[in-house]
Amino acid sequence: LFCSLPLIEKLNWLTMTSKSQDEGIMEKGDIVERAVNAAFAEIKEYAPQEFQKLQADLLMFETLIKAAREAAEEEVILANEFGTKEPQDIAESLLKHVSKDRVEMIKTGLQVPTYQLDLSSSKPEGTYTVDITRHGKEFMKSLELDTTLAIESTSFIQIASIVVEAVLFALRVVGITAPVSERAIANTVQETIQSVMRSSMLLRAIQALREAVSGGSAWEIGKAIFNLIKDSYAAGIFWKIVKGLCSDMSKWDWLKTLVIVSAMIVAAIATNGVALIAKIVLALNAAYNFLKKFEKLNELDVLKKNIK
Repeated sequence: LFCSLPLIEKLNWLTMTSKSQDEGIMEKGDIVERAVNAAFAEIKEYAPQEFQKLQADLLMFETLIKAAREAAEEEVILANEFGTKEPQDIAESLLKHVSKDRVEMIKTGLQVPTYQLDLSSSKPEGTYTVDITRHGKEFMKSLELDTTLAIESTSFIQIASIVVEAVLFALRVVGITAPVSERAIANTVQETIQSVMRSSMLLRAIQALREAVSGGSAWEIGKAIFNLIKDSYAAGIFWKIVKGLCSDMSKWDWLKTLVIVSAMIVAAIATNGVALIAKIVLALNAAYNFLKKFEKLNELDVLKKNIK
């Protein structure tokens, strides 16, 4: 099973899948079936007790297989729609295959906030503090940015918000709009901070995304966000985030979310991310606050260099 593979072999599998698509070896049915298998492998790995119960519930099992297959098929169909070139009218192309409501959800997919950082200085002392708020209210305690460690910790807090919001986008892409409680966001963010700190892969993906945001095209930014999602999936961090964000869902809603998103991502990887990147590019038009996060990271880098 896919879930039993160590990290490096998962990455090799994902790369081989994408390469096979390049070479025209994999057909639509192959991609869809591998995506469905991977989706259930994820349930077995990250929700083993639920997986055992699911095997005893044939009706639910078949319902989830159908949902996973539909998600994967949609991604493959959209990949064929967009082809190998950067699309000119993404929304129009999407509307050929998905509802208007779904397209609107995708457009606002990067507007789902976790929290925001605001830096301020006190003169003449010249010391900086950071306020961390959500919907205008305190989300975490303000921090004094008076040491290198404090600045680095704040950067990881910001990076965690970027990763979690990328995962939230993936949920909205497949039509998941269940409200996420502040408690779920807070718990998920804390775990994500620790995961990011331990993952050189995720930090490289974040750095590549920062470089794209600073001077790349919308398509390059979209590709970098796709790579961030892909790498978080391969490292297992994606599912920790999904589990945390969906902690207020019923068991069956959570399992359905898991299989749908997993099938979509695997199908996206197998088709070089063409359709998912296009959806991200469409969402970038209204992603002002998301993109501002990278400005904050740059400000923190400057503070770190200037600290005595």
